[in-house]
Amino acid sequence: MIRAVPAFLLVLILCFSLVGCGSGSNPTTGTGSRLKNRAFVSNDQFGTLNIIDTSQDTNSGFTISVGGRANVMHLSEDGKFTLVDDIAGDNLNVVDNGTEQVSGRVTLPDVSESFFMLSDDKTGFAAVRNANAVEVLDLSAFKITSTITIPLPLRMALSHDGKKLLVFSDESDSITVIDTTAATASAPLPGFSRPVFGVFS
Repeated sequence: MIRAVPAFLLVLILCFSLVGCGSGSNPTTGTGSRLKNRAFVSNDQFGTLNIIDTSQDTNSGFTISVGGRANVMHLSEDGKFTLVDDIAGDNLNVVDNGTEQVSGRVTLPDVSESFFMLSDDKTGFAAVRNANAVEVLDLSAFKITSTITIPLPLRMALSHDGKKLLVFSDESDSITVIDTTAATASAPLPGFSRPVFGVFS
């Protein structure tokens, strides 16, 4: 089962960008740090991302407001976007790293701890355990486009080419493989003992 996220949880994601670091419903305004070397740190209780100056190893004082409770993050392959989960509102925020603003958000049916943006900077997938679903997302229109039904999907692992997702369900002895191009899932692959995670080598 998913455990409540501790109040002190800070999830760190390094976001080195060529430009000073990045509409749906309720976009928010960033503060524009213009830092070349940065890290975003999510604050569970404040609903913000703190921007760390990694050249000086200091807190810059700049923040990005994402609302609710900022939790897990995912950096896009090209570094242009950061996905931030808001576990209070079940929203998946899309942060434009160039402008340091939330450009939009997708409301999920429940909290997600595992999600990805593909290399097209548009297509996304979010595992929503309590909805028995992996949601297929349009992250440019900020909406769910389809739903892949999988029992209790908790974690996912994306292949290097972005064409396959391994889905790990809670309380299961099998895994599921998603074809990201067709947005379809394989039959469950048995033969495991409570598999937790995987990597593509």
